[in-house]
Amino acid sequence: MNLECGAGNVRCALQRLAAVESKYARGGRISLVPKGKPSHKPSFLRVPDVHLDDHSYVRQNAMLTTKRKPASVGEMLTEEFMEPLGLTQAALAKAMGVQRKHVNELCNDRRNVTAATALILARVFGNSPDFWLNVQRRSDLWNAMHSPRERERIKRAKPLA
Repeated sequence: MNLECGAGNVRCALQRLAAVESKYARGGRISLVPKGKPSHKPSFLRVPDVHLDDHSYVRQNAMLTTKRKPASVGEMLTEEFMEPLGLTQAALAKAMGVQRKHVNELCNDRRNVTAATALILARVFGNSPDFWLNVQRRSDLWNAMHSPRERERIKRAKPLA
């Protein structure tokens, strides 16, 4: 899905943000990049089980996983929200009421989205805090499933039943 509209149109920008939230919540793909520019479209695939070895697996009923790393909070924030709206880190920091360092760390994936940060981002961009927390959750789960150290910790866990 490719949504296009004028750069200074606030109403159109809010419609685009609502479309992003609804499409990503359903595991869809969307591009907010204007015509002529290449778009970043993560491909989400539904995978019911993640096998750790021959005898154990982690059940992933409602989780969306990918063959490649999902978009991080920093990528999502910069590529899908800040760039299309023409926001700088300083402008976003002012709108959020936080220091510029906080936004810089979010954009560069050196800071995780907390519940409070998700509420602030949701208020600024007019979407839900769940959207931001789900982006963080997908990234964290992918990192845990693809880290050899974390996989060893998961393998050591014994089921109670």
